[in-house]
Amino acid sequence: MTEATTATTTTLKQTPLHAEHQKLDAHFTDFGGWDMPLRYGSELAEHRAVREVAGLFDLSHMGEVWVEGPTLSRL
Repeated sequence: MTEATTATTTTLKQTPLHAEHQKLDAHFTDFGGWDMPLRYGSELAEHRAVREVAGLFDLSHMGEVWVEGPTLSRL
């Protein structure tokens, strides 16, 4: 996990998908201390895409994943 700094010098946490959101020209906002994508381009275009095709929300900031096994360690 990496961190971003806003203009107010508040350090925000970043999800593992942050770089991908940046590549897609996301507009970010502080969401509970996380630098989260707010929108990509037109809000109306996003609304239509979700209604007509599909939507995906980055939930990686909301929990932890534990993987166990003989050759795996905690993630």
